[in-house]
Amino acid sequence: MSLSPCPPSRDANPFATCWTRPGALPYLETDRARPDDVVTRLAAAGWRGQLVGEHGSGKSALLQELSRLLNARGVVTVGCKATRGEHSLESPSGPEAPVGKVLMVEGFERLTRRERSRLLKHWRELGLGFVVTTHRPLVDWWRPLPVLAALRPDERLLRRLFDGLTADRATPVAWADARRAFARRRGRLREVWFDLYDLHERHTRGERTVAVVVSYTEARRIG
Repeated sequence: MSLSPCPPSRDANPFATCWTRPGALPYLETDRARPDDVVTRLAAAGWRGQLVGEHGSGKSALLQELSRLLNARGVVTVGCKATRGEHSLESPSGPEAPVGKVLMVEGFERLTRRERSRLLKHWRELGLGFVVTTHRPLVDWWRPLPVLAALRPDERLLRRLFDGLTADRATPVAWADARRAFARRRGRLREVWFDLYDLHERHTRGERTVAVVVSYTEARRIG
């Protein structure tokens, strides 16, 4: 009989991608990016702007929160994801154009510079509002796109997210481990979650191997 650890369980590991992927974590308000303030800036900018931040900084969660707030105020939003080479972000022209709506576009940086410029021009011609997420500020050479919020996670935010992820799922990973990963990854939260996922797996691999042995022994006894 050869023994090997059970495969990782997403339910057992609080740092699995299903819990930390874009939009899975709730948006936690910070002094730098209060959703109500962002909506105010968006309205002042003519319903067009960008959310800037690294992977895992909360752009997708903030985008969802903005959509909720805008809908509550009677503003219709349309959520979509940018995929390089596709034209799904082009809205219909003519009488079917969704005039007055605000596009909430996730992952705008995935597009080429030419694709981004073409879409921004196209949306403006249709009279659409839009909020895009990007890793670095986009510079539109012929018309600036206001930065509505620049998200920079700090240790206080990390602690709140860490506590939320581990509240219902036990882990041997400690807060000190999270702080070290945060410093090592220079605040890039997505990479922090990857590191903590691997650390959790290393600590619990022996426990899962024991579980396999117990299950195998019980099966032989019953059989």
